[in-house]
Amino acid sequence: FFSVACLDSVLEACCVMDKLPSDISEANQSLHQLLLDIDQGHLFADWPAGDAKREAKEQFFEQIAVLEKVYPGGLRAYHRNAKQLLAESRDGVNPFEGYVPSVPDGETIVFDDTERFEVLEAEGLAEFRHAAVVLVAGGLGERLGYSGIKLELPIDLITEISYLEYYCRWIQAIQML
Repeated sequence: FFSVACLDSVLEACCVMDKLPSDISEANQSLHQLLLDIDQGHLFADWPAGDAKREAKEQFFEQIAVLEKVYPGGLRAYHRNAKQLLAESRDGVNPFEGYVPSVPDGETIVFDDTERFEVLEAEGLAEFRHAAVVLVAGGLGERLGYSGIKLELPIDLITEISYLEYYCRWIQAIQML
């Protein structure tokens, strides 16, 4: 006899199979099965049947293949880690327990000391290739009276360039140096 959960999995797999292109590659079949195995069958829920939107389906599997390749341990590890982190969050586990924040040592640059500024700027640019740029996904800007995501907020009222565009332009400018 089958359990209800087992029957649900079988039904989900059958319902999804008719949405795949008729000549789906073995690699994409494996990716499809991987997503079903990690409870991501809902990703196929709105797919049209068979060969409809074939190009979009191929692009989807290309993206999944990249994610499977670049995440350490693949999507199974990502799924496992996500579930663990969500459970720990639900249970109130503080991942920073025992850490003490501190202000790093720095240097104060006098406004009109352009010579020192240029020396430090050159040192910083030389080290920039070792830097990582991180944008924190801050969610919606409702508390700021904005209906979109915070990264879309303009940085000023003159240019109205979004925070995200400003950040991307800054990274591009550094890369051109």
